[in-house]
Amino acid sequence: TAKKLKQTLSVFYKYLLKKYEITNNPVAIIEKKDLEHIFGKEDTEHYKAILNLQDLQELYKKTENLNIKEETKRSIDISVYTKSLLKFIMFTALRIGTAQKLKWEHVDFKNKIINIPGEITKTNINFRLPLTEQTLQILENLKKYNKKQKGLIFINNKDEEISVNTINKHLKSLSNGRTTSHGFRSSFSTILKEKGQNYLYVETQLMHAVENSVTKAYTRTDYLEQRKKLLTFWENLI
Repeated sequence: TAKKLKQTLSVFYKYLLKKYEITNNPVAIIEKKDLEHIFGKEDTEHYKAILNLQDLQELYKKTENLNIKEETKRSIDISVYTKSLLKFIMFTALRIGTAQKLKWEHVDFKNKIINIPGEITKTNINFRLPLTEQTLQILENLKKYNKKQKGLIFINNKDEEISVNTINKHLKSLSNGRTTSHGFRSSFSTILKEKGQNYLYVETQLMHAVENSVTKAYTRTDYLEQRKKLLTFWENLI
């Protein structure tokens, strides 16, 4: 919070410098020790995550066995869209905020990829998600419920985004509070690296910056085919 506050104030004063030609930016002289004196030392937040493969496999079985809510049986557990989104983020390690906003128009069934626009990613960079057998099956199944294939892929009963709270509520119940939707990303990173998978492909799939500005300028690939093999390996594990 302190760090974000400083960043926000810094942008504000830079605007004042440019707009009104004030003489200095007082935020520039604030040091980390000053913030720590006011707010206390900053702790790194670690999301709850399942880092044991067997426990993750058990969570997947529980998710797969969830009953689907039907029109005539309102009391049954979960909607087909919510269950599909749970499985989708488990298989792809996408941020929940990005997965929520995926639309049918982003899907290229012919080339088996989802072209994710930067406007719905945390990094604001376009991203190609390779579709594997399992993720394709999820989308093919949802076609039956959205025959026009328009709008959001994963929707609630009001045709709006499924909330993070809804997903995390189900995960809390299924995992006994051991993971969150964001925790899948830690599961993906930790388990795959322990299995000896390529660090670069794992981090690229997580949409993390893994190269400096110089090497990035020379790298003209997003490792699409390699990441497809990685995701297939991941699906087979869980």
